[in-house]
Amino acid sequence: MTLQTHAAPLPSARPQAANVTIPWGFPEFFIISQTALPALLFLPGTQAFRLPIRTAAFAISLAAFVWWLAESTVQVRTSKAQSWVAAVMSLLAIMLFHPLTPSLGGGIAQIAVYFAVMAPLFWAPVFVRTPEHLARILWILLICSGCNAVVGVLQVYDPRFLPAEFSRVISGNDVAMGSVTFIGRNGERLMRPPGLFDTPGAVAGPAMSAALLGLIFAVSGIAAWKRLLAFTFAIAGLSAIYLSQVRISLVMTLLMMGIYTLTSFRQGRLGRASQFGMLAGAIVVGGFLIALYCGALVVTAFTQWKVAMLEGFPRLATCAAAVLSANLGTAVLIFSFTPFVTQIGIQYWFLAGALHGVAVSHGTEGA
Repeated sequence: MTLQTHAAPLPSARPQAANVTIPWGFPEFFIISQTALPALLFLPGTQAFRLPIRTAAFAISLAAFVWWLAESTVQVRTSKAQSWVAAVMSLLAIMLFHPLTPSLGGGIAQIAVYFAVMAPLFWAPVFVRTPEHLARILWILLICSGCNAVVGVLQVYDPRFLPAEFSRVISGNDVAMGSVTFIGRNGERLMRPPGLFDTPGAVAGPAMSAALLGLIFAVSGIAAWKRLLAFTFAIAGLSAIYLSQVRISLVMTLLMMGIYTLTSFRQGRLGRASQFGMLAGAIVVGGFLIALYCGALVVTAFTQWKVAMLEGFPRLATCAAAVLSANLGTAVLIFSFTPFVTQIGIQYWFLAGALHGVAVSHGTEGA
C-alpha cells in the first residue's frame, strides 16, 4: 500500500463550471455522519454498542481511503502535507515496537485511529472540486455544529435534554469525572454539556465551528433567512462554549475569528472584514449576556414555582402562581422581540422582586 498520489491532473479532474449543480454525494453524507453516528449514543441502551458506533465514524474515513487507493480514476496533484503525514505514520509505526506499547493489537488500532483522522487529506480532493461544492459542505457543517450547540445550551437549563447514559469510560472514572464537571454558583457539581455526544464537555468542539462558520455565513451574500439562521447558530455556539466552561475553546474561537478577520483584510475584502469583526465583537459579548440572562430567567421561574407549591401559605402560593404565570408569559416573548428593554421587562423584575420579599418575610427561601 502506498501513500502517494499521481502528480499530473487529468482532464476529468478539472473543476466543473460554477453554474453546474453538483448532486449530493459521499462528502455531504460523510460530514453528516460525523455528527449523526455519535448522536446515536443519545438513545437509551446504546452504551453496549458504543465501540462499534464510535469506530464507525473512523472506519468510514478508512474505507474511503481504501476506495481511493484501489478504485479512483481521478488523479490529483499531491498535497505538500501528504509527505508530512507519511512521516508521522512512519514514526508511529516505529513507536509500535517501543517496550512500553501495551500490546501489538492495541498499538495497531491506535495507529489506525491516527490515520483515519488524516486520511481525508488523500481522498477528499477527489470528491470536492469546486468552491460552490466546498461552500455547501461548510453550510452542512454549520447546520450539524449549530444543532449540536443548541442542544448543548438546552442541556444546561433542562436536564431532560441530556443523554440517557454518559460514556462509561468517563462516568466510571472519578478522576475523569473531575475534569468534565465544574462547581456551580450554589456549590453543586455540574456536568459540562455534551451536546449530541455522550461525553461531557464534548459540545465545545462543534460549538467553535458553529460560532465561526455562523458569523462567516451571516455576512455572506446569501438569502436573508440563511443569514439569520447562521447568526442564530453562531450565538448558540458561543453560548454553549460559555456554559460548558471550557475556557480553551473560548480562547481558540476568538483566535479563529481574529484569523478570519485578518485574512479578509489581506484579501482586500475590507467591507466583509469590518462586518465580520464588528459582528464577532458583538456576539462575543452578546452570547455571554444571553447565557447569563437566560440563566437568570430560568432560576427565577424555578424559584417562583417552588413558592407556588408551598402548602403552609395558601395565600402566598396563590400570589406566586399569578406572578409565575405572568412572568413566564413575558419571558417567552424573547422569541418574538426583546421585552427586557421595555416597561414589561420592568414589570417582570418588579413582580419577581416583590414576590421574593413576601416569600422571605414568610420565612421561606425566597423567590
